[in-house]
Amino acid sequence: MSVLLCSYFSVAQLSTEKRIEFDLRNGYSGETIFESTKGYFVLESRADDYVDGQAEIKYDLYSGDLELEKTETVLIPKKNDVQGIVLQR
Repeated sequence: MSVLLCSYFSVAQLSTEKRIEFDLRNGYSGETIFESTKGYFVLESRADDYVDGQAEIKYDLYSGDLELEKTETVLIPKKNDVQGIVLQR
C-alpha cells in the first residue's frame, strides 16, 4: 500500500496548471479577460452601481508579468445600446 501512495504523490507533483489570481475591485463584477498576442491582457470590470445615471466600465491593462500598466474608465448612459446589449438593471 505504501508503494502505491508514493507513486501517486510523485505523479501528482508533476502536473502543472496555468492560472492567474489577483484581488478584484470591490463594487465591480462581471469581469472579463481579453488576452493579446503580445503577452498583455485587459481586464474589463463593470461597476455594480450606476454613477450619475451612467454605467461604469473599467479597463485595466496588465503586462505579461501581471503588472498594472494603465486603467481607463468609461461611463455609458444607461439607455444606450453597446454592442447590441442594453445596459439596464
